[in-house]
Amino acid sequence: MKHLIISTLILLMTTSLWAQNDWEGTWEGNLNVGMQELRLVFHIKKGENNTWTALMDSPDQMAYDLKMDDVVIQKDKTISMSLKAAQAKFVGELSDDKQQINGEWIQGQSFPLELKKGKTKQLARPQEPQAPFPYSIEEVQYENKKAKIKLAGTLTIPEGNGKHPAVILISGSGPQDRDETILKHKPFWVLADYWTRNGFAVLRFDDRGVGSSEGDFSKATSADFATDVEAGFNFLKKHDRIDAKKIGLVGHSEGGMIAPMVASKNKGVAFIVLLAGPGVPGNELLIRQSHDIMKQQGLSDEAIEGTQKVTRKIYEAIIQDKKDELGVGDIVKMVRGDVELLDEETRKAVGLSEGALRQTVSTVHSPWMRYFIRYQPQAYLKKVKCPVLAINGEKDLQVAATPNLEAIEAALKMAKNQQVKTVAIPNLNHLFQTAETGAVDEYVKIEETFSPVAMELVLDWMKKQ
Repeated sequence: MKHLIISTLILLMTTSLWAQNDWEGTWEGNLNVGMQELRLVFHIKKGENNTWTALMDSPDQMAYDLKMDDVVIQKDKTISMSLKAAQAKFVGELSDDKQQINGEWIQGQSFPLELKKGKTKQLARPQEPQAPFPYSIEEVQYENKKAKIKLAGTLTIPEGNGKHPAVILISGSGPQDRDETILKHKPFWVLADYWTRNGFAVLRFDDRGVGSSEGDFSKATSADFATDVEAGFNFLKKHDRIDAKKIGLVGHSEGGMIAPMVASKNKGVAFIVLLAGPGVPGNELLIRQSHDIMKQQGLSDEAIEGTQKVTRKIYEAIIQDKKDELGVGDIVKMVRGDVELLDEETRKAVGLSEGALRQTVSTVHSPWMRYFIRYQPQAYLKKVKCPVLAINGEKDLQVAATPNLEAIEAALKMAKNQQVKTVAIPNLNHLFQTAETGAVDEYVKIEETFSPVAMELVLDWMKKQ
């Protein structure tokens, strides 16, 4: 998974701007929400037709480039902006010296928030592709007839006549754009550029409900996303520059669970590549994930054990609740006694404090999470007959290399699949960056977007297929 679900506070703002020189730029402030203080950064910009846009960063939550809704600036020097998905809003007033916005963050209740003008800090991303490009780029749209939605993406095609082999990139968990943008990195753009330069057409697309794709992401599960991939596969099969018999799937994290779902039902898939894909059941993966991350963060064995007792009870309740009859309140009551056994510092660190407990359970209770917790990868892997490459970073704290690669290999043996290769690559994290520790908070600090060693390994393997 791309993100460990620890804190579920989501932030939303609405902004209104008047004079370009006064409002444009970067604004920073600290939001005090009781037991937690979060640093917020807003990048405000004037766009076409005198409209305003704003992107928000929440570095403490490792969230970047969140697009704000309804950015409005009034002549009386007030601003409002919102993030509808979080049901939150910010209203503020520009100070006389134009260096501060005094306002309130409204999300259930009101919190004071002062934003001061700062300087935009550019993070180095040396692998991000730069024009000119020695291949063609097509902006494409195709329909998922089952879901009755249109999906949008980018198809990069190598130079030269004839039909080319192709791959579809499948993103990890959470609403992802076609570049799988995360923490100022664009890994799918880097992969598409590298592989297209080396002979493969690459389709990458916005998740449903993200960017230019239609649909409601919040109500979808991995099974729904699998139909989006199938729609892309059917689109490529009809493309006049794509070899319909040489289309593979490359999935990262959750995408590495979706690829086998599609390949198990579609014999036309030429091969699949699982980049940190799950091999063990969803609940087991999450338990191991939280253990490894808490251990790396320095929590005591006692705190980890107590926290995992709570999460195991939640997951088991969801697995047993086959008709989805349990509500959030029912699960909260079920675990409250175990939560109260944790000390206050631990509860705060893992998102189980009194104020956060219900919100945390609400997130776990979402349709996507319920599906993932119950997910059994073996059910699909044991039906996959096409060639499979599965790779992990040895420092991956989110999808541990050894248990998942072993489980993937074991399931494929059940399918009597003889075309299987698994590799654990030293020193790489969940995003396939060369890492010191593999810690989640290290991702944004690393300049490398995707290890050249991993990119080349996958390319060489795909060429052999």
